[in-house]
This record gives sequence, C-alpha cells and structure tokens, in this order.
Amino acid sequence: MPEHDGSMSMNDRISAAIAERANFITDQAESLDSTVRSLLSTTLGESSRSLQWIRDALYEDSHYGRFRLADQLLSTNLEMLESDIDGVKQGMANLDFEGLHVPDGKRDRFIKQWNR
Repeated sequence: MPEHDGSMSMNDRISAAIAERANFITDQAESLDSTVRSLLSTTLGESSRSLQWIRDALYEDSHYGRFRLADQLLSTNLEMLESDIDGVKQGMANLDFEGLHVPDGKRDRFIKQWNR
C-alpha cells in the first residue's frame, strides 16, 4: 500500500534493507576471506620453509647441514643443555664401576635358583 507522505512503500523499504544487509554481509565475507587467505599463506609459507630446513638438516648431502632456530633465547638454552649433557657424559665416562661389585654368595644362589 502506498503511504500518504510520498515515501517508499513498505516492500521497497524492506527490499532496500535486505539489499543493504546482503551487501554488508558480502563485504564482510570478502574481507574475512582476504584476511584468512593472507594469514594462511604467510603461516603455511613459513611452515613449509621450516619443514624444508629440517628435512635438509636430516640429509647428509644437503646444502644446509645445520639449521638455526629463529628464537635466540631458545637456541641459547639448547646450547646450554647440550653443554650440560656433554658434561654428564664425560662424568659418566670417568666412573669406575669395578669397585662397586662385591661378590655375594646368597644373591648369586638366589639368581641361579630363579634362572632355572
């Protein structure tokens, strides 16, 4: 029904509101799509590069025999851990276990009995 003040009819206003909402949703969806594609391509690109570096580090004939971590603090902590592990290895290599073995007849008989 036409209105008395000469403005758009109710159907025209509803159609305009729906068209406006549809355009808004379309714009939002395109913006979201663009943002997601950009973030994914950046993230997946970095992941792909990292994976390739790790693969290269595992292959002996690779151009990149070693790889470097991006986080310097993590890299430093790993180097300290490797140093600590090397120190423990050296300490274990210097241990003399010969003096720790004391013959025990009862223990030997027990083991011999249960090994039958």
